[in-house]
Amino acid sequence: MVNSFNLRRFLYNDNDELPAMINWIKKLFAGDTKPAKDTTAKATDKPQSAHGQSNETERDSPKLQAEPSSDIEKATDAISQTQTHTAANAQDTDISGAEKSSAEKGGIENNSDEATTPSLETALAEIEKAKDVHRQGRIDIALPVYQRLQQQFPQFADAWHMLGIVALQEGDLSKAKHWFEGAIERDAKVANYHVNLGICLAGMSQLEPALVCFDAALNLEPDNESALANSASAYLDAFQFDNAKQVIAKLKQVVPNSIDGYRLMSSVLLAEKNTLAAIDELESAYAIEPSSIDLLLQLISCYELQNNVAKANQYLQKAVSLQPGNPKVIMFQGILLRRQGEPEKASKTLAKALKYGLDEQTAIEANHQLGLACDESAQYPQAFTAFTQSNQLMSRMTRAAEQGDNYFAMLADYKQVTNLVSQDNAHTDDTSAPIFFVAFPRSGTTLMEQVLKAHPSIATTDERSPITLIINQISNEFGDYPASLTRLTDDDKQRFRSMFWQHVKSLYADIEQRQLIDKLPLNIVHLPLIRSLFSQAKFIVAVRDPRDVVLSCFMQKFDLNAAMVNFLDLNKAADMYQQVMTLWQDYKQQLSTDDYIEYRYEDLVTDFNGTVEQVLAFTGLDWHDDMQQYRQKALARNIATPSYRDVTNKISDKAVARHKNYEQQLAPVADTLKPFIELYGYQP
Repeated sequence: MVNSFNLRRFLYNDNDELPAMINWIKKLFAGDTKPAKDTTAKATDKPQSAHGQSNETERDSPKLQAEPSSDIEKATDAISQTQTHTAANAQDTDISGAEKSSAEKGGIENNSDEATTPSLETALAEIEKAKDVHRQGRIDIALPVYQRLQQQFPQFADAWHMLGIVALQEGDLSKAKHWFEGAIERDAKVANYHVNLGICLAGMSQLEPALVCFDAALNLEPDNESALANSASAYLDAFQFDNAKQVIAKLKQVVPNSIDGYRLMSSVLLAEKNTLAAIDELESAYAIEPSSIDLLLQLISCYELQNNVAKANQYLQKAVSLQPGNPKVIMFQGILLRRQGEPEKASKTLAKALKYGLDEQTAIEANHQLGLACDESAQYPQAFTAFTQSNQLMSRMTRAAEQGDNYFAMLADYKQVTNLVSQDNAHTDDTSAPIFFVAFPRSGTTLMEQVLKAHPSIATTDERSPITLIINQISNEFGDYPASLTRLTDDDKQRFRSMFWQHVKSLYADIEQRQLIDKLPLNIVHLPLIRSLFSQAKFIVAVRDPRDVVLSCFMQKFDLNAAMVNFLDLNKAADMYQQVMTLWQDYKQQLSTDDYIEYRYEDLVTDFNGTVEQVLAFTGLDWHDDMQQYRQKALARNIATPSYRDVTNKISDKAVARHKNYEQQLAPVADTLKPFIELYGYQP
């Protein structure tokens, strides 16, 4: 699952005339496979759809209205009675024509031996009564009925479907897939069968097949709310944001003032790092549903992300008034206490939230925030423990080892194409090369970028580098990247240069009048590609004490990819630093000293003007007074990097030599980092 913050719901019935069962797939998204008992909302008469959410807060699960135990007993008795009654006893059951037709096509026939095989009407009535009990959380009563009906009538599609629902609730996605596919094989004209198979496939990270299922459902029912919402959710997980927006627009047409539509759109906008627009969507949803604790938590998260702590606090007070004992509310109390300069109180509050119990996704954030609070209150061993716990939880939810190994393999492959960095092997027909701002992550690049961005003649990419798109395109067309770089023709390179500038112009229409600085730290490994496309390209390289860099990577909560997943483990983070910076040393041998400048983060902190002027001179530009106002300008923008909080604060040396507080924890990686500590002149 890709940074999965999306809620998916599944449906019980195959048409709107019968009640729909909606439930949270607990094992997949919240670590709980048991059906809800303490429930708060009644099942509706229409299919329900998925919701998106930010990765800062996870949705509370929608639950069903719990009925008195006497009603469960009555429903149980009804099932028992239905099993032995004649067809006449089913006259009061609301059986839809569609479901009856499905059963008839499935080969259910009247049978005079009613004690062993129920009639058509009795079977349909029986499964509906089983669903009634199922809705009240009694899977143990409903499941045997589904199993028996599926065995008695192997072509009864709805029995297969309900067995899939049970498997989905229990978190057995493989088994659920089997049952849903069986239901569709027996009756492919029921839209919700396709929806639920799509939900199952999306839960297995099979996004393309899932989208095929949602399309099949929409072909049958173009206005199926759940198919639309889950389709948008899958497009979001697949990073197909434009497609997601189109589907959400349709959802909003089908269901005006749809909470689902607003939430999903906010999720897409957050994924695009457009926090302000996401807030607008959430505010619209909150105006419709002001009692939603989940919307309040999402708004708190977004305003905190936007550095609007005062507004976040306003919504926090509303959340506290609604659910003061909610662990997620308590977690946000701790987060905002830390943001307001009370780290000791924050650490106690966050520990309280964790003690009360949080699902895994939320516990990742809570432990991370606890680590930050403990670090700021000089509780260093406790901080390291909290960061470790957060990273271990995150690693457990990803294919961390496999993804990390893939990145190390790519670094090894780059050693075979270092010669492409040399101008002698590059074409010189590019007339306006960008400057590339690179480094190992957490080396202070965001601070310098915001300073440079304040210059009216400079445009920066805010880590939306077109190089990432080009790498994906080359990989799709040629395979075996980066070895395929040696096979690019002049026409290929011209095509990829055009792709680069087309993307830049989508960010800055006036780019021809400005100097582009394309900043993405780990583009430092992609110099062979960059110089193949732009032979005149120059590089700004940020350097920081390797111990602080590796520690900061371990302490930071990144959106995970093949590179960042290595930061979940301190040893792998150090190994990755060693390999990336060794590769940079190899590249430097292929460059002229006029092609790059290195500066130290510590020098930027202690000699701000002098360091900025050196970098500016390298770009060929003079100092501009607007650069002194970089903090105010940064506050007015969306900053799409993990350093969003830090760069809007006044420059401080608190992050310099932070490793001294963690010498014991860093001891296992000391030898790995030692050569680079010496290379860049840091004290042992």
